Amino acid sequence: MGEFTSSGVPIAYEVAGEGRPILLIHGFSATAHDNWERTGWVQALARARFKVITYDLRGHGKSGKLHDPADYGHAKHAADALALLDHLGIAEADLMG
Repeated sequence: MGEFTSSGVPIAYEVAGEGRPILLIHGFSATAHDNWERTGWVQALARARFKVITYDLRGHGKSGKLHDPADYGHAKHAADALALLDHLGIAEADLMG
């Protein structure tokens, strides 16, 4: 698992497969592993020749946990997703959530 920092928050991520990038965003109170790896989505999309990118949202799984509710708004989560793609050098990706 890789890690980068988005607005001072450590964000844990993984990349599997090669091909067109697809960013998978898990649901509330879950992790990337629970939503995407354990259920077989990562493996199926990688077999279908996608570069599958998963990450634990801030406050979830192996990513940083913050205590101020203001750190969890939609804009912060969207910024984290874009920062991850920038970190990986990806200009455009499909999105699944």
